[in-house]
Amino acid sequence: MKTLFNLIAEIDHHGYKAYSRLKGSYYFPNFILSFLKIQGDPFAPPSIAQIRLQESQHKYPAKYLQKNIEVPFGDFILERFHEGLTSLLPKISGSGNSGLIYVSRNGQQLLKRSSFLLSGKDIVINFNIGLPAEGRRIKGQAFIKMLQSLQDLVQKFVIYQPGYEAKLQNQVNLYLDQEYLRSYLRENGYVAFIADGAILPRASGQSEKPLKTAIPFRSPESMRITIDLPFSGKITGMAIPKGITVIIGGGFHGKSTLLKALERGVYNHRRGDGRELVITDNTAVKIRAEDGRVINHVDISPFIGTLPQGVDTKSFSTLNASGSTSQAANVIEALEAGAKLLLFDEDVSATNFLLRDKLMEKLVEKEPITPFLKMCKNLYNNLEVSTILVVGSLSDYLKIADKVILMEEYIPREITSKAHLYTGKETLEASLSFNVKPREIKKWQKSYSKVKAKDQFTLQLEKDMYLNLRYLEQLCDYGQAAFLARMIKYLGENQIKGKLKDVAYNIWYEINSEGFARFGVDPSFALPRWQEMIFILNRIPGILITY
Repeated sequence: MKTLFNLIAEIDHHGYKAYSRLKGSYYFPNFILSFLKIQGDPFAPPSIAQIRLQESQHKYPAKYLQKNIEVPFGDFILERFHEGLTSLLPKISGSGNSGLIYVSRNGQQLLKRSSFLLSGKDIVINFNIGLPAEGRRIKGQAFIKMLQSLQDLVQKFVIYQPGYEAKLQNQVNLYLDQEYLRSYLRENGYVAFIADGAILPRASGQSEKPLKTAIPFRSPESMRITIDLPFSGKITGMAIPKGITVIIGGGFHGKSTLLKALERGVYNHRRGDGRELVITDNTAVKIRAEDGRVINHVDISPFIGTLPQGVDTKSFSTLNASGSTSQAANVIEALEAGAKLLLFDEDVSATNFLLRDKLMEKLVEKEPITPFLKMCKNLYNNLEVSTILVVGSLSDYLKIADKVILMEEYIPREITSKAHLYTGKETLEASLSFNVKPREIKKWQKSYSKVKAKDQFTLQLEKDMYLNLRYLEQLCDYGQAAFLARMIKYLGENQIKGKLKDVAYNIWYEINSEGFARFGVDPSFALPRWQEMIFILNRIPGILITY
């Protein structure tokens, strides 16, 4: 610490680039502070720093220093660090980002982040820091004041205190209960579970916080099960079995709200979110129409046969997909990525992909589309892929449903038998069978070395080329977009080839096991599912992905 303070005193009032002399590691009484990347200008993105605490310094019990609970433990540490910044960080005036310190942390979903690492028994926190300046001259004394506050922060907010035990243990226990529940569903023939009392509506379209006036979820008796969790004990709720489930109801009665909760159920949520015990098969994929997307040699022939001008649908490519071709490709790509549950909402689907009515079948003889209605049973019978659909007007889906759920004022009722009294129970199964073939990355025609995340919903691939992430509705955090940009850059610059699924899964597995080191020191990353890694690569022009 003294060495660092002396060095800062030496460069005080010097030009800003003299800060580069600080790069390296310095020992404080209770931690090691390292400067991993030094900004070259006060108006540039802030520098990157790291705090490392050894087991003897942070004093957390050994039971928390386990890789299987790194995510909830890291979330607790990051929240403490952020609270300390809010309470203790002095206000530093100056140019650009002077005096700024921030750490990337979770929203409502608990994600693995590059801002926290459990390295053996050491705790590592990576964060951004704006080195203070007046104009482009170093403000050394202000920086020393910041570092002294940082030392107090670590002592008062990060190092273990007995008063932390109850909250930390509860957070870890909830996470372990969520993981247990996910395994229980898989082993007992279910694809999703919504606990009684869950709060599904969000405060607004711009907020992930729960709606305070929401009606708590209440399971229909016919679908209610009881599960004995390791830490929370017995809970009850609605279990959705494997097969085909159709959700119906009037407008504004909670159909899409339920589906949105199931989409997010692939992640574990923090306590107080309201969806803590809304758990979905973690391979579930939301399938929607995506007009204008890139499709890269995908076999959509199970859904779309020969197109005009003899366009090959067994290896279909386009830079500007229609609603039906995009949704067909999204299904095939989800299956290729290992999805065992598909989620549909009629409101964001191509109607001609979901259904073709009887009159149109008579009038239009040359129709290349086999609607999803006729392939839905095939998916389950051949591949054990289940489907949950929200429909408002497509009653033909009731005929093939194993379960029909009616939403009324946000309360579900199971009405399968009643629905089949009106519609009958039919198979409506096309004779085609699925054979999902793996594709390979065979060539990178561009390296995309300047790709970056503009925001949570947009990747900038090149100067005038953007990729809209809003259609990948299960991405939930800016950090995931930032990581996907870095992943594209890494794969492109290194010309990584191989089976698409293996490339994505191996990256995901390495990060889960060892952290983000391969992808640099950026503390803003959050890990997406490997399914979204595949889906991003599928949408990038300039990569040859084929069978």
